[in-house]
Amino acid sequence: MGVMAMPSKEVLIFTKQIRHWIIGDENISGKKRFIFREDTPKEILDLYNSIKSKLSFVY
Repeated sequence: MGVMAMPSKEVLIFTKQIRHWIIGDENISGKKRFIFREDTPKEILDLYNSIKSKLSFVY
């Protein structure tokens, strides 16, 4: 039986606060480029920009 690792703080933030605002994505070299809703608050976009470098699945 394997041990499950806890997700990073950034992954939790992405899942709980940011994912709701995403309407689509594109695969680029095995990573995702997300498309946000037009009415996404600036605070959410700023939060995403501040953590995206720590998300291994983001382009």
